[in-house]
Amino acid sequence: MHTYSMLYENIIHTYCMLVNKGESIFMKLTANEYDAKTVMKILREWSEKTQTEFAEDLGYSKMTIQSYERGLRRYSFETLLKIAEQYDLTITIEKKKTSKL
Repeated sequence: MHTYSMLYENIIHTYCMLVNKGESIFMKLTANEYDAKTVMKILREWSEKTQTEFAEDLGYSKMTIQSYERGLRRYSFETLLKIAEQYDLTITIEKKKTSKL
């Protein structure tokens, strides 16, 4: 049986695309090219918020966001969903097609 953190690791290392649905802005993040702390920092920077503002928007403390961005604490998939909801992002997970030789 998978623990939630193992499931999260599988998800974060899968192809994941986040798209801002606002006016003509399109940003794409292939999450398996980054570690979890960098993904969190990228998402916060896309929001154009400070760590304090980002934390307040999500109902977290600044220390929690700092811990995520430093890799001292792991965030859950629910946290990613909360960020997506707050900042109008879409999270898409795609399976790569493999060719048989």
